[in-house]
Amino acid sequence: MGCGRIAVLGCVALALCSGQPLPEPYDSYLRAEIQLNDLPGLAAAVVDRGRTLPGAYGVRDVSSGEPMTPATLVELASVSKPLTALAVARLQREGRLDLEQPVRDYLPEFRVDHADSDRITVRHLLEHTSGLVRADDYRVPCCGRPGEGDLTLALRELHPARPRYRPGERFRYANSNYVVLAALIERLAGRPFPQYMREEVFEPLGMRRTTLDPAQAAAWGLAAQHERAWAQFRVTPRPFSGWYGSSLVKAPVEDVAAWLSAFLKGVPEFGAAGSARAWLENRRRAPYQMGWYVHRDAEWLGGDLVLEHTGFIWGANTAVVVSPRRGLAAAVLINAGTTRAGPLARGLLARAAGFRGPPPQRASFSSQADNWAFVIAGSGMVLALLAAFYSWRAWRDWRTGRRRLEWRSSRLQQVRAALLVFMAATIVHLLADGVRPLSSLPSSLRLAIPLLGLATSAVLVLAALLGLAPRAVTRS
Repeated sequence: MGCGRIAVLGCVALALCSGQPLPEPYDSYLRAEIQLNDLPGLAAAVVDRGRTLPGAYGVRDVSSGEPMTPATLVELASVSKPLTALAVARLQREGRLDLEQPVRDYLPEFRVDHADSDRITVRHLLEHTSGLVRADDYRVPCCGRPGEGDLTLALRELHPARPRYRPGERFRYANSNYVVLAALIERLAGRPFPQYMREEVFEPLGMRRTTLDPAQAAAWGLAAQHERAWAQFRVTPRPFSGWYGSSLVKAPVEDVAAWLSAFLKGVPEFGAAGSARAWLENRRRAPYQMGWYVHRDAEWLGGDLVLEHTGFIWGANTAVVVSPRRGLAAAVLINAGTTRAGPLARGLLARAAGFRGPPPQRASFSSQADNWAFVIAGSGMVLALLAAFYSWRAWRDWRTGRRRLEWRSSRLQQVRAALLVFMAATIVHLLADGVRPLSSLPSSLRLAIPLLGLATSAVLVLAALLGLAPRAVTRS
């Protein structure tokens, strides 16, 4: 048995015996999930009609073996969005903005490449109906590029974005919507976005160890981010955690539980958006409102109203889910790039409501980026071997005179060769400067994708050369 496999099994064993467990029936459910998916660390909480049950399992860092606790901070990723929406709700309650007003009334420099750019309202951003799509997210500086965290620069970089739909026409989830909201909050508040969130959102919710400051989070014990790389969870190098407004909030599960508990009771500073019960009278039919996915008749909870959000980056996975009518909520924070936080949070909430809930499950093959890295890398190696084999054959034919370069070949062959070389050059260009930077991907994909791309380019260039240097026809 390899050392890597032994290390993984050791982490799983530690996960099953360390931390602060939740009571049954939650404990056995979480332990089974951890074992099935080899998760390094997990923190969870159930809020049950005013009573909060926090728990933690496993380690905050596989390299140090430090245990995960309810006080361990984890990157919330997109679970940051409901908190950003509360900041917007607070400004609205104070009369400083109107959700139905165009964004440009508050941010004159905001524009995108669309005839209806002036018609995008604050509500369109909140509900992901502005027309922006996920492909626009990576126009915003990220992934180690200069200007990360500069919201003024983010607005400028979004100018070339071309919304696919007219404002309000269709729901399309895009992080860039909430980046613009962060810029709006910063402008109206007259304070840096992280400062406003700390003073006007986190503190009123009782989130005393929640921050957007990486240095502060590290001092408070931020969990390491882990990614599955070549079939084993490791601490991820150069982690990409997102953008202000859409992500980047770091919090322990005990703070998330305090937020959910306050949300169930109602927090006056945020008006209707600060009260879960207000959603029972809300008649809007949009699938996404004020930072929450809204399910009017969730079958897994007996057809009841459910609000939820998940967060995913390659080094962390989080989820929060709320049942306003039952006064229940659950949160799951995992310090690894997986897709199990959402199903786990639903499973905890269902059990809290008295339902059997879903059984523990292994993450599907297609949901794990590392599995695709194996497929992509394997395809790249096959193409590389084919390119090497046919290159050797072509060189042998060249040496023996059975193949010669014919620059004056047919026009069709010249056009074909030029097209193949152009395709190869395009692939190399996309690898070097694609819409989604390679640095934002897991390390296994950062190796596998260039391997496949370069191998494909080599095959295309070889095909172009062989077309211009055909084998001589032998006559019997």
